[in-house]
Amino acid sequence: MEQLILANKNRFGRSSEKMEDAQQLRFAEVDGTIVFFNEAEAVCDLEAPEPETLEPAPERRKKATGKKAQDMSGLPTNRIDHYMTEEELTAEFGENGWKQLPDAITRRYRFIPAKVEVDEHHVGVYASKTDGH
Repeated sequence: MEQLILANKNRFGRSSEKMEDAQQLRFAEVDGTIVFFNEAEAVCDLEAPEPETLEPAPERRKKATGKKAQDMSGLPTNRIDHYMTEEELTAEFGENGWKQLPDAITRRYRFIPAKVEVDEHHVGVYASKTDGH
């Protein structure tokens, strides 16, 4: 029964940090003044001027452009092509109804333990000569 009572008291009892024993309070004397809890205020120089701001604002830097390309420049690259076949192009655009535009290149960082390489996907981009789709 005692264990049950103690468990319930710990679980549902008061959770304040009020001191039960008043004799545990300790007083200290700093420079002739009695200090209870705010010893930082008693020790500091009260005549010192307050600072404008406590911490300087961090400087905002612009995002560095080209950092990803610079980081990947020395890594080995695997080229992976994604092109449509002649039959797929003819079915989509008609006979000689398409033209080849510059490829859309996407670089993805791939980590293989003890080996790092870059996969470079070249995706064919096509447009209709008649209506531009």
